[in-house]
Amino acid sequence: MFKIFSHQKGFIAIEALLAVSILVMFFVAFIGVAVFNRQSYENSSDRATAVMLAEEGVEAVRNIRDGDFSLLSSGSYGLIEQDNKWELSGSFDTTGKFIRKIEISSVSADKLKIVVSVDWNEMGNKKNFSLVSYLTNWK
Repeated sequence: MFKIFSHQKGFIAIEALLAVSILVMFFVAFIGVAVFNRQSYENSSDRATAVMLAEEGVEAVRNIRDGDFSLLSSGSYGLIEQDNKWELSGSFDTTGKFIRKIEISSVSADKLKIVVSVDWNEMGNKKNFSLVSYLTNWK
């Protein structure tokens, strides 16, 4: 009977090594899932911010149009807010890591095409979101 136990001494070390290996694999998998979830959250958060900035750009141009359609002319612009009013300024504007560009092109005398693009870098990759809208001189 004692000889049976003496042959199993080597198996305890192998079992311990196997158990530690399995625990390490589970730990590495858990860390990988946590990192992936964090990156996914940041990516979706950045995209949501880009969508909101693009929508804000379209609404700002619409607001300018409502004040005076003649203030809108073909070209590339950014936005600034002065005295609680939106104004077109420069060729782009920045909010944090986001760059917003507004492209206005004439479709006809009373109709404009507005393209608002938001660019940002995400882990070294350039990302972009764009919205297109058409505005008319309704007054």
